[in-house]
Amino acid sequence: AMEPAYYRRAAREYFAGRVHADAFAGGTDRARLRARVLPTPSADDRSRDPDDGEGEPVAEVLRSAAPRAALIARPGGGKTTTLLQHALALAEDDGGPLPVYVQLRDLDGGYTDLEQLIVESMQQVVPEATRKDLTDGAWALLLDGVNERVEKGDPFARLLANFPRTRMVFTTREPSAHFGQQIELLPLAAADRDALIAAWIPAQAAALQQRLAADARLGELSRTPLLLALLCDTTRGGLEPASTRAALIRASLERHAVRYAEKVRTDARAPGRVDGWLAALAHGMLRRGALRIDLADAADIVRVAPRAPVDPEDSLRHLTKFHLLALSGLDVVEFVHPLIQEFYAAQHLRGVGSLPDRRTLIREYVNSTLWTEPLRLFAEECDEPTIATHLVDATRDVDAILAARLVGSFPAQLQPALLA
Repeated sequence: AMEPAYYRRAAREYFAGRVHADAFAGGTDRARLRARVLPTPSADDRSRDPDDGEGEPVAEVLRSAAPRAALIARPGGGKTTTLLQHALALAEDDGGPLPVYVQLRDLDGGYTDLEQLIVESMQQVVPEATRKDLTDGAWALLLDGVNERVEKGDPFARLLANFPRTRMVFTTREPSAHFGQQIELLPLAAADRDALIAAWIPAQAAALQQRLAADARLGELSRTPLLLALLCDTTRGGLEPASTRAALIRASLERHAVRYAEKVRTDARAPGRVDGWLAALAHGMLRRGALRIDLADAADIVRVAPRAPVDPEDSLRHLTKFHLLALSGLDVVEFVHPLIQEFYAAQHLRGVGSLPDRRTLIREYVNSTLWTEPLRLFAEECDEPTIATHLVDATRDVDAILAARLVGSFPAQLQPALLA
């Protein structure tokens, strides 16, 4: 081995600390994420079925992965958690390479800056490490956040070519074959999700598990590890799982705003302004009938939002670090989950203070299936009888059954008058 025993011990302590500080501290040993290796274009067609099983524990997949691999998942899908766990596993293996975790959102420049960032990350474990140490293949580079870099361009092809003996794992939101073997992180299975809830909030686990089982939309949202973490954090903080869907999402997003501020530090935008931008964007996208939108069009929507940023496009790129928005390589923006978009769209309607006239409300909202859930989320937090009656009457003109369901979303004290 290239390093004395104390280097290995330092690596174990360093990565144990990073894992402990991660969102899933305390639950990682009992609820593991699962993954599958994506087939190559030349593979047998039968191996391409996206439903060909529930995958394998991601730790096992990474243990047997090719020397060069990409770990793929949507924002909040568990990429950082997985990479830190993998780093700790490598540090505990006396016969394997020494791991170095590289946070790519700290990369502001091109290839030279990338090399410098890698060396600085190596020195967090081995203070005397140099660039030359990379050439002997005794390290494993774990490069987190290909999509979180500020600069465009690809410095990674040169990195791969310059250090052919060094193992590398990249995390990315989209498949990218030039990184090597493609490993897809799968959404949490129900059993793994429930095991994680039990490990994380044992006292409140049963109540949250029951709520997620009974609410299909919340249950789907909870398959994204970050969003499940927020729900658990909210429940631990005292909010009853039986609360309305809107209340659970609101409290989760408030907890996330705290994490965002801690993560981004001095570069963080004020949470109140961020909420206004996201609400305007969600509303504007649904008005256009879109779940995905070009970055330039998204910037046009945010430009006229309350307390709009000076540079909307730059602010939207920044908000991908907030992990509620995702930005693809084609500069297409989408929310991390449709339910988050629906919640923010409802908040925009609440912020306006009144609903459109009856004709506009029917034509542009009630008649669109994309607005069914946002209107229900709006109703859950509406305590104004006049507005509630206006919305229910407009909905009843279109669909009496839909109107009856909508009535059930309003606070209990408003429902008798709405039914009458």
